[in-house]
Amino acid sequence: MLGGLAFATLNTGQAQVQNNGVGQYWLNTTAPAPRTFSVGNGANTGFALDIHGEQMNPPLGNVFKTDADPEQDSYWRMFHDNVEYGQLFHLLTEEQFNINATRGHLLLRTNDEWRLRINPKRNDMCMC
Repeated sequence: MLGGLAFATLNTGQAQVQNNGVGQYWLNTTAPAPRTFSVGNGANTGFALDIHGEQMNPPLGNVFKTDADPEQDSYWRMFHDNVEYGQLFHLLTEEQFNINATRGHLLLRTNDEWRLRINPKRNDMCMC
């Protein structure tokens, strides 16, 4: 017990899944640190998180879902080296789905080609 909370550990051979007894779980990064985490029938290569709906029994087309607290705005945030570069979000006060480039342009691409660039300043858009 630590601070009144019980801690549980599941040893997986190289990494440990731990919880604090109040519904919070994490993959312990003690040596040897985990490099990837997979949901499916095997290990993955090249992704921190790899979810395989096609390997579930029965296979699932809806592979990933998040559901936020109905009283809170909901955000997915993307960071690189502790700098935020973008967000996908929904605000309680709006019906819309939002995309925000927090640094620089918002670029929409197809086949790795720029198709639309929305600049950080209002009324400044490029159809590339």
